[in-house]
Amino acid sequence: MGILFYLLSLCFSKVSILLLYIHLFAFKWARLAGQILLAIVIISNIYMLITTCTACIPLKSYWDFTMEKKYCHPQSIWWSNTGLHMGELSTPFSDYHVPKLTPNLQSPTF
Repeated sequence: MGILFYLLSLCFSKVSILLLYIHLFAFKWARLAGQILLAIVIISNIYMLITTCTACIPLKSYWDFTMEKKYCHPQSIWWSNTGLHMGELSTPFSDYHVPKLTPNLQSPTF
């Protein structure tokens, strides 16, 4: 259950930041960049949520190793989730730099 709440909280925080940027910026390219990043975040998090919820079928066999008949995802699925998490590390980087690239933005810079 911990990984499920981790995925949801990470997804909702990224989506809320991206929605804020899309709402704030009037520049067409900044809004398009925000929408593209939003689509990437939502699609990848749906995939990770589905693979987490169906880690083993039946789900009880994920923690109960005594069950006989079960199907668990191969190791490659978990490596793909890891790759998506690492790829999504670029979205906060992009979220940080999109406002700095806007010309004549009247906001403090850090």
